[in-house]
Amino acid sequence: MFSFQFIQKTFSGNLIINSKSFNPVAVFRAVIADGTVDQEQTKDWDDIELVRDSKFFNSPKIALKAIEQEHEKVKSGADFPQYIQAIKKLGVEEFVTYVSDSHTQYFRNNGSQLSSKAKCEPLVVAAVSNKKKFAKYLKMHQAGQTDYLSFCKHCAETGIDRWIVNLSLMTCTYYDQKDQLILTESIPNSE
Repeated sequence: MFSFQFIQKTFSGNLIINSKSFNPVAVFRAVIADGTVDQEQTKDWDDIELVRDSKFFNSPKIALKAIEQEHEKVKSGADFPQYIQAIKKLGVEEFVTYVSDSHTQYFRNNGSQLSSKAKCEPLVVAAVSNKKKFAKYLKMHQAGQTDYLSFCKHCAETGIDRWIVNLSLMTCTYYDQKDQLILTESIPNSE
């Protein structure tokens, strides 16, 4: 919590939140990408006022921290739809996760890009993909039977190089090292 005046700008650049004490990461959860504020999430905040024309909110470090905090909540594939909805509210339009070390590039609706650090030790991605085996591992992960790191290892084993999530289309597409599309799935709506 901050005990001084702090200003945050929304991704759309339309709205600033100015408060004497709040957690700045909470602002990312409360501010919807279209520049409006989720009143339910802000109902307990004291001394909130809306201000305009601050440059602070687009800070990449704060934005990446908010995204990574949402990612930490993902324990298995069963949590993925909630994660997608949460980062969509943070202004993420698309992201690419690379299996080799599980780092991710995020593309936001304000035109900026963010890149996370590696989340695991380097993995060797198989040169030849195995779609059938991958689909089996994916179903296990979606059912909550494996954690994130296990899923990444299974992806590497079956030749999955990366996955691309498009939050507008609500799809997750898996590719091999030859840029061949292996599988595209629709992401269920968690709301």
